[in-house]
Amino acid sequence: MSHKWFSVHGIIVIQYDKTSRLVLFPDARNRLGELTMDPMVSARVPTELRDQVHRQLQKIGSTPTELINSAYEVFLQTKELPKASPSFSAGPRKLSKSQVAKLCTNIEETTFPVPEYYFGEKSYDQLLQEGLKASYEALS
Repeated sequence: MSHKWFSVHGIIVIQYDKTSRLVLFPDARNRLGELTMDPMVSARVPTELRDQVHRQLQKIGSTPTELINSAYEVFLQTKELPKASPSFSAGPRKLSKSQVAKLCTNIEETTFPVPEYYFGEKSYDQLLQEGLKASYEALS
């Protein structure tokens, strides 16, 4: 069986006996014009997980290749494996004592006290009302 290949709009096409054409992969050429391909990555993934992910990727118009490339880029930036964020149910939550302490420390480190005379005779409620009014006016 004879065949030849050619590139059309960045896609490499293989033609067999002038009857069937098969699009294989994006045309990737180096600076010298030689055909190159990115390396393939292989991994074992539970079938159900793979199928669920493929369905979700299809819904957003993405591919497993884009997912893998994104995961590699995240790893390069963070030097950590991506972690699934826990799903939270709706409703009130309560902070632990250590979370409250950490929050208080963060607030102290990122804010500074303002003397009472700074805002004149206005109460906190008045200041908040003025700020919200300005925000709402900016939206209209």
